[in-house]
Amino acid sequence: MINSLLVQAIPYDDETSASFLLRTAQLNGHSSVYQLFGKERFEHLTKNTPNCDLTDLPRFKLALDVLNINIDYEKLVLAKVGPTSRSPRKWGELRIDDNLLKLQEFSYCPKCLLKEPFFKKIWLFKPIYACPIHSIFLIDQCGNCGLSIKLQKGLITHCPNCAFEYSRATIKHCDTLSNIEWFMNILKEGDANFFHEFTSYWSAVEKFAQLQTPLNAEDQSHITFEYFTNQALSIARLSQWINNRIELAHPRIQLLPFLKDQSKFYYYTQYIQLIEKNCNPYIPNAKSKVSQLLPSEAMLVLGIGRGKFKSLMKQDFLNLGKDYYSFDDFLSTDVEQFIISNNPRISQSKTLPNLNGSDANTSQLCLNEVAEKLDINYETARKLVKTHWFNRHHQKRTGSSIKISHIDLENFDSNYIVASALAKKLAVNPTNIVEKLSSLGIRAISGPHIDKQPINIFSRSSIENLHRDEICGIEHYLTRTGRSKSKSKNFTEHNTYSLAEAASQLKIGQQQAAFLTQTGILTRSQIQPISIRIEKTSVEMLKNKTQNDDYISIENASTILNCTLNWLIQYWCKTGFLEIEELVYWRLIKKSELDQVIKLKEEYLTGTEASALLGMRHSHITNLQKQGLIKPYYMGKTDKKIRLFKRSDVLGLMA
Repeated sequence: MINSLLVQAIPYDDETSASFLLRTAQLNGHSSVYQLFGKERFEHLTKNTPNCDLTDLPRFKLALDVLNINIDYEKLVLAKVGPTSRSPRKWGELRIDDNLLKLQEFSYCPKCLLKEPFFKKIWLFKPIYACPIHSIFLIDQCGNCGLSIKLQKGLITHCPNCAFEYSRATIKHCDTLSNIEWFMNILKEGDANFFHEFTSYWSAVEKFAQLQTPLNAEDQSHITFEYFTNQALSIARLSQWINNRIELAHPRIQLLPFLKDQSKFYYYTQYIQLIEKNCNPYIPNAKSKVSQLLPSEAMLVLGIGRGKFKSLMKQDFLNLGKDYYSFDDFLSTDVEQFIISNNPRISQSKTLPNLNGSDANTSQLCLNEVAEKLDINYETARKLVKTHWFNRHHQKRTGSSIKISHIDLENFDSNYIVASALAKKLAVNPTNIVEKLSSLGIRAISGPHIDKQPINIFSRSSIENLHRDEICGIEHYLTRTGRSKSKSKNFTEHNTYSLAEAASQLKIGQQQAAFLTQTGILTRSQIQPISIRIEKTSVEMLKNKTQNDDYISIENASTILNCTLNWLIQYWCKTGFLEIEELVYWRLIKKSELDQVIKLKEEYLTGTEASALLGMRHSHITNLQKQGLIKPYYMGKTDKKIRLFKRSDVLGLMA
């Protein structure tokens, strides 16, 4: 079965497996990857590696063996971490979901392909929609015939359908490279928890948009970036988005992609509730879209637990005339009608709070019941219910007893698990389970060393594929126990800040400081990797930059120049007069550059300013220019120029 090739291809750094196989076929005179193997050998691959693509690791390894190619080239594959088709793939220590990747159709940068004829792995990521080297959009189809790029036949540099040379495609400059650089920094940092939230939000936004018009990768990246960097703007954007298409579906239906993953959006608290608060009322109409909901999705839309949902079905709450509901019965329009009929603004006969039951005996649980439900002891339950994980307005004190909303408990139990309960479930030692899981990249989302809460809590999604053998097999891991070396501790405390101290120094919130650490702008100490300590030098460098008198914020610069932010960027930044330094929460401009622009404006005016000085509409100066009555001056330090007019010339027109 071994087939010795006449020419052995050598893979490029960062080459995809599909690109390597097509180049191998091309070098050996074959018109396709299929012909490279031949019918018999290709059948051998499919028989011995079922349910795989040629670029999946099991079949690719067998392909290398069949072709007698160096087995070390298996590193070209983004290997899956599990056996199923939906298993995520490895990128260093990160797990990449398929919805972040382009695995069947490929993109490329014409300039990169012209320089080195191969397709890069980094181009597989959907958030990397432009080349970070050349600042041009990646291309995903033939520039001549429009055929998608499959990398299965023909030449690596030409379209197999029309022989068009890919490098000759029309290029388009990308102005949003900062989003791509941000994502590449996320990949570089390798923070599994942060990347998991990024993936969840990216996927939710993608599904959310599909109700009406799908997003392109550039817009999707910008909206995702906005979620992590500007909470208020992100909430306002999604609220307005829902209101713009409110005739299509109820806000709860529109928000379903976020509701399904709401446990993963812990970066900002109450994110979904704040979006929903700003939404307009929904009224069913002819444009309403009908979709089928799973029972679990219907529960999320209604905001109730399994027990109450079963009770509602017994009452035929959708008025279907049935004693028993099947999976096909939950239509979005029926659920919307039920929500509306229980909205006090429309009907006073029922209210949504009634969905949760009014009987205190059934809707409120005591601590013993909480402990039994979560499989924890009474003292742990007492500490837990006093944390932020339970809405305080649901808690009721009667003497010395505390009672918790049944809904709160159901929501918590379906999305989270306490460390001691997880240890009991896996039958492992509870005293070191947090540290052992941390060594696997699975970190608690709440606990003494995270948000000062007394109980370590994990999201169920992070431990769903965890097995006891993985825990028991860990022998070496970092712990917080044992006597610390005083010199090392003193050295760390002397040279680092806590998250709160760093935030105070920079005059920002702790969440913002944490995000700056995740993006690499602040440097996290590696001496104590389990706790968050930030190196003082990185804080001081950022503090000196943001609080330095040599810099000014872009907002203040626009005020001084008497123009909007948009026009400041168009007039003065893109022409090279001003350079913006992006620091996530700060956008700074050198005062020395601003002073040069101010000095220039003493003699010259923009077209808008010239028209305003003449007391005319903004196009008036253009008309004067076309008539030869005033001379324009085009200035700039880049290919893009700004049109200016001498102030003396404009004043001469007024004489």
